[in-house]
Amino acid sequence: MTMSTDLSGGPTSQALYEAVRKRRATKRRTKKDENEITYLNITPMLDMMTIILVFLLKSFASSATNVNVANLVLPNSTTKLEVEEAIQLMVTPEAILVDQRVVAKLNDGQIPEEDLQESYLVEPLYDALSAKAEYFKKIES
Repeated sequence: MTMSTDLSGGPTSQALYEAVRKRRATKRRTKKDENEITYLNITPMLDMMTIILVFLLKSFASSATNVNVANLVLPNSTTKLEVEEAIQLMVTPEAILVDQRVVAKLNDGQIPEEDLQESYLVEPLYDALSAKAEYFKKIES
């Protein structure tokens, strides 16, 4: 578009008006483009989905109890009943474990004399089970 000029050689008021209007319209369009989201950033969404996936994989278990002792082999079971969650008590040739924590060491599968203390009661095992019982009583109440 060519600008029209008046007799003195300068632009006419109509031409100035059109030029100012065009410049303002261009500014408005560029401001809209700056504030407008032109793409979708999916990186944060993928991060969130990865975190959820890792959480679900870590918390999922196919059964209620898992035995993680290398030298312990459980017998096969044919029962159809579901396993109920309970305190895990494992006796291996090396130790007695309560919830996968060693409470008493064994010597060749035998309980040491200092753990018996004049009775057939294994004191460290009794203490660990009593502590667990108190813990569950506090949770229930």
